[in-house]
Amino acid sequence: MACNLELSPTGDVDFVGPSGESVTLTLTGPDGVAAEIVHMRYAGNGASDPPFTFAIKDGTNLLVVVAEASQAGVSLQLQEDCGGSNQVLSTFQFDPQNPARGYFIKGT
Repeated sequence: MACNLELSPTGDVDFVGPSGESVTLTLTGPDGVAAEIVHMRYAGNGASDPPFTFAIKDGTNLLVVVAEASQAGVSLQLQEDCGGSNQVLSTFQFDPQNPARGYFIKGT
């Protein structure tokens, strides 16, 4: 299974991908730090249990990911599970006072 998201070449959104294709998200942190996605919402549909998967919809839609980690300030990676390999979509510092990250995805 190939990766379905790529960085937007124009910068008008965060990522682009083919409409109808499936994306599964994972979250990783440094060794010894527990990190997980606790909620995901894409195009108005949410999920609070893994797998955190959605189908890319036509047009521009918002993806919101709420993360949790056992240590504040650690570097986390939001990744797309590409079936045997992972693609890093975003690296960010975990802030327990602002655990949500938002991304715009354009389906083509």
